[in-house]
Amino acid sequence: MSEPDLKLSVDWFMDLMIRGSLPSFAERQLAFSIVHEVLAAGNELCDIAAYLTDLSGELDAGYLRPWGVVFNVHADEAELPDRVCECLGLVVAEFAARAIMATDNSYKVASIQTVYLRRRGFSMFYLSSTAVPQDVTSKLGQQAAQTVSARLAHCSGSIGSGFSLVIPD
Repeated sequence: MSEPDLKLSVDWFMDLMIRGSLPSFAERQLAFSIVHEVLAAGNELCDIAAYLTDLSGELDAGYLRPWGVVFNVHADEAELPDRVCECLGLVVAEFAARAIMATDNSYKVASIQTVYLRRRGFSMFYLSSTAVPQDVTSKLGQQAAQTVSARLAHCSGSIGSGFSLVIPD
C-alpha cells in the first residue's frame, strides 16, 4: 500500500470513528442539558421523589452508564422547598462526578445509593457510594447539612462512604 493510499485509509477510518461517536456525544449533551433543567427546580415547592428519580435517570443516561456506575434511588413522596431539592441534587451530581473519577482510577464498578425517607416531624436523606472517598463524602455531608439546616447524623466508611441528613419539618 502506498503512502497516499495509507493516508486515505487512515482518514476514512478516523472519519468513520468521529461520525460513529457523534450520536452518543449528542445524546450525552442532551442528557446534560436535561440534568441542568432538573437541578434548577424553579418552583417554591419540589416533589423530592420525582426530582431525585428524574435527576438520577438523566445522570445515569448521560453521565454514569458509559463509566459503569450504577445509580439506585428510593424516595418517599414529599414536597420540600426548592432550595432543599436543589442542594440535595447538587450533592448527588457531585457524588456522580466523584464516582466517575474513582472508576477511572481503581474501581471496576461503582454504585451510588440515594434514599429519602419521610417520617412524622422529620425526613432522612441518605447518600452513599462505593467509590467516593470518605474525606469528600464527609465534606459534602457537612456542607449539605449547613445549607439545608439539617443534622449530619452518620458518616460511614466500611464499603465506600456515605452520610445521612436528618431534616426537620
